Amino acid sequence: MPALPSDIDGDGAVQVLDLLALLAAWGVCPATFDPAGGCPADLNGDDVVGITDLLIMLMTYGVDSSDVGYRRLIGSGDAALHTSPL
Repeated sequence: MPALPSDIDGDGAVQVLDLLALLAAWGVCPATFDPAGGCPADLNGDDVVGITDLLIMLMTYGVDSSDVGYRRLIGSGDAALHTSPL
């Protein structure tokens, strides 16, 4: 199952540690931030951690990748439009 895009720390849930990581990375992502994974807090891929990334995270805050609603969304291929559990 794909990981939650907002799960920056990779623990399977979008929680306070992910929010803190996003806030700690606020601003332009340096080219050398993480050569293997880019800038994990840059959720929309624009090389800047900013308000759009925060809003994306807030849409999935509290979601766990084991949630039934999340599994349905990923299976539907429409997770970009509906990121909260059903």
